[in-house]
This record gives sequence, C-alpha cells and structure tokens, in this order.
Amino acid sequence: MDNRIQPAAFTNVPLISHDKISKPDRPGIDDKKEAVQDDSVSISARKSSGEKAGKMIKVSILPQDPQVSPAVTVDFAQEKIGTGLSNDKIQVSDGSNPKAIPDLEGNYIYNVGTPQFDQVNAFCTVQRGFDMAEKYSGKPVKYAFSGKLSLLPHKQQGMNAYYSRNERSANFFYFNSASLNKTVQTSESADIVSHETAGHCKLDGDRPGWLGWDTETMSVHEAYSDYQAMMLALQDDSNIKLLLDQNGGDFKKESLLSRLGEEFGIAYHKDNTNPNDDNMQYLRNMINDFKYSNPDSLPDSNDHEVLTGEVHSFSRILSGALYDILGMLYAKNLAGGAQSQKDALIAARDTLGPLTEKSIDLAPQSKCKYKDIALGLIKADRLQNNGKNEREITDILTERNILTRDDIEALNDHMSAIPSIRMKKAPATAQDVQKFLEKNGESLGIPDGISMKLRDISSGKNGVTVNLDFSQEMDLNGKEYGKYDGHCVDVNGGLTLAFDKEGRLVDSVFDPITDDKKSDVKSGVLDCIGKDLIAEEGRSGSIFKTDTDIYQGVVVSTSEGKKKIVRIPVIS
Repeated sequence: MDNRIQPAAFTNVPLISHDKISKPDRPGIDDKKEAVQDDSVSISARKSSGEKAGKMIKVSILPQDPQVSPAVTVDFAQEKIGTGLSNDKIQVSDGSNPKAIPDLEGNYIYNVGTPQFDQVNAFCTVQRGFDMAEKYSGKPVKYAFSGKLSLLPHKQQGMNAYYSRNERSANFFYFNSASLNKTVQTSESADIVSHETAGHCKLDGDRPGWLGWDTETMSVHEAYSDYQAMMLALQDDSNIKLLLDQNGGDFKKESLLSRLGEEFGIAYHKDNTNPNDDNMQYLRNMINDFKYSNPDSLPDSNDHEVLTGEVHSFSRILSGALYDILGMLYAKNLAGGAQSQKDALIAARDTLGPLTEKSIDLAPQSKCKYKDIALGLIKADRLQNNGKNEREITDILTERNILTRDDIEALNDHMSAIPSIRMKKAPATAQDVQKFLEKNGESLGIPDGISMKLRDISSGKNGVTVNLDFSQEMDLNGKEYGKYDGHCVDVNGGLTLAFDKEGRLVDSVFDPITDDKKSDVKSGVLDCIGKDLIAEEGRSGSIFKTDTDIYQGVVVSTSEGKKKIVRIPVIS
C-alpha cells in the first residue's frame, strides 16, 4: 500500500539461486473472546478438487473490508489453519499481544476489535489468496526466500502496510482516525492483506527481478497486487451478490470490486489537509480512463485525481485495463447465454484468472513493461482459449495505449519464429535444462558467452515453465554519482522457457542486458541518489528514511572489495 509508514529493520539477504547453467562455447486492544453473531456464508477454504476433505472448523473474518460488510463466521479447513495459526507456508507473529487459540472444537471465533480477530483474519485472508493463486496458476505459490512468510498484523503505528523479502514478512500497520472515531487496522481489510501477500509476496516469488530500479516494473507490481485484491473479493459469493446489487452488472458504476481499501481510503482522505478529496471512499479506484504514457514524462507525486509517475498512481492504467477486461468477459458471457449475472461473473473471473497468471509466466525476468503483460495476456488467450477473447482484449489494451497494432504484428512474428521443439517430457532437472540449451540455444537466439543460473522449474496443470537468471556488474563512474562515484550495480537479465503438458515448447522469452537497460538502471540509481534514498554500508535499523520515504538501495562490499549498490527488495 502507500502513504505514511514507520521504521523497520532490514538485512541483506541474497536471492535464491540454484545450479549454474552455462551454454558451452555460452499491532491496547480488548482480548475478550466471544462468538460473532453472524450467519455462516460460502467463503470456505477447502481442499482442492479431487482431494479428500479434512475436518472443517469455524473462523471469524471480514470477507472484504470493514466499510463494506460485517464480520462473518465461515468454514475453514483445519489442516490449512495449521497449529496456532501456523502452517507450512505462513505464520502469525504478533509480539506481546494475546495470541489467538482455538476453542475445544478447534474454532477460532473472536470479535472485531481484539488482536486475536486481526490475527485470524489476516492468516485466513492470506491462505485464501494463496489458494486462489494456485487455482489460477495451476502450481504452488513459491517465495523469493526460504522458510515461512511471517504475518505481523500489528506491526506498529502508521498509515501503511508493506511486504519485505529480506524480513520474510508482510507487515500491517494501524492508526487512529478522527473522522471515523476508531483505530483503523490494515490487517482487517482483505484488500490490503491480499495486496501485500497474494499480490506482492506471490509475485516476488514468480519474478524476484521485478523489485528493481525501473518505475514501470514496480508499477506492474502495484497493479497486479490491486488486481489480486479484486480477484479475491470475487471468490466470495456474498461479495458477488453485494457488488451486483451495487452496480447492477454495469462495470462502469462503482462497487466494492472497483474500490480498493475503502476504510483506509475514507480515513486518509477525510483526515488529510485536502478538502477536495473528502468524498473519495477508497484508496484507489479501478474505474478510470487513464492511458499509457512514459512514467518518466509524468510528475512524481501520488495525486489521486491525475495520472503521475509515482508507482501507485501509475499502476492504475494496468489495473484499470484488467478491470475492463473482466467487465468485457462478463458482458460477453451474458450475451452468450449465461443463466444469471452471477454465473456470467464467475465465468469471467475464472477466465481472467488463468490468463493473468500465464501472462506473468510469459513475461521477462528482470524488467517488465505494461506491454509485456498485455502481450502475455494475448499469448495466454491463444494458448488456453484458442484466441477466443483476443480481439476484445486487444481492443481494450490498444484503447489504453498499452499496445499498438505494430506490437501485435511483432508478437505474431515472434510466435512464428519459435522453433518447433517437441520433447518426450519438459525439462525437470538442471541437467535437462543444460542439455536443452546446448542443443537449442542457437535456434532460440541466445548469444554466445551467456552464463545463467537456474532459478526454478515450475510444473503445473498447464505445463512447465523454466526460469533462468543472469547478471552483469556495471561500474558507476562520473561526478554525477557524487560520493558513489566508482561504485557498481548489477544489471540483470534472464530467460523463460514455457512448455505445454505434452513437452512442446510454446514460448521462449530472452531478456538480454542491453544498453537501454543499463541506461534505465543508471537513471534509477541516479534518481535515488538525488533523493538521498541509498542507505550507507553497515547501516542497521530502518529501511525507511522518514515516515514516508523508503530507502531504495543499500551499499554492500563485494568479495572483490568493491562497493556495490544493491536494491532493497521491499514494497508497500
């Protein structure tokens, strides 16, 4: 999320790496426990289809945002709640606050306003978000770090929430709102919790290179995280009914689906010094008509009324386009004979979800433009739906100036140039990848002398994706770098190979280190130097310079004795 935030600690933790592949000759809250007096609703977290169902328990959560609907009691798989709000993927860490414990039947029933409620709500929302992501991607959620993701539902006072790879955590703040006469807990909002976890954390696991120096790539992170919040809202039948009551099936009308972070947004806008935004009942809104423009040409401010180059503001172009595509699919399903608005919306949801996940799989490793996601959506529709929705998706993306017709022609040329390679099975080991590159690297256009690290091989119901990374040190020489003259920085690249279930290569995305990329990295570093957002070597304590400014990089010493500026992988 954005706006004010207080200090937190950081350490320098490297990216996960695997076998090297080279091409040869290449947080006072009342803790009284009471039953929540609400009817159960259909929002249960269950085992995947085909798996044996385990014991279901009752938990109390907020299905969307405190300003949208009240707390409810829902069914949840006991296996997924784990032991003391800890399973194999996520755990709650809440300092000295009383910890939620189950009753004799294993249920976690607490009132809103207790720290235990916030703990349960955050945990269950994260699990629901990960379940959703796995449903649409067809593969397990992975992290860009080892171990579990820690959830801190009451990190400290402030107006924000953030995800930190190095701290292996998602952090949720709280603040007093005079206008709402209450303490706003960001961990109570499904929008905010899913934004940081099913959004930022999950995406960082898919593409760790995207937490870098490039503004547009960071904006992709924000847009995807807002989109994930929207999609999680659609997993709940009560939310679907309410949003259709609110907009009548007209996606140009506001609803809980288009509005993100209602309670936070209302409090922020009513309590700030600008009277002109007092009626904004959201933090961001996906209904907009912003069109693509180079973010470097826009002012760097978080103005809710105009488009700027600040990442949360700029993200609204892409999140708005994804919202438009959902609306298009909904209308198309209605026209195609869907029996109800609900059925049409669910079908649209379950079409867009896999398309978006596949677009991530088919995007470059180190730097991602809106155009890359757009082309990925089209490729995904071709692969998964035989291009059934390509024309309408293309129209929406070109209307936003994200794509041009020339981009579509270039995509067609790219797809035509993919060599016809069919294997008995897709690569499953580092050795398999090595052999594949030895045999096919030249036909894939990979230059000589490229030494790559295998980051992961992701296998799911839609096929196999192989991700490889490589980097190159670049010296920063010149007086414009001030005291950082003579330091260095990494410039990253990568390769993605996508295979279908039959072992056929369906896409290859080589992400080279180009002069343009080097120039963009230099510009990003210079911008951070100019804003004094580079933390000095050996600095401990805060990843935030002030309550609003986050350090973007930190100086470290390499084994060769050089000073390197390393990007801090944290995003709010």
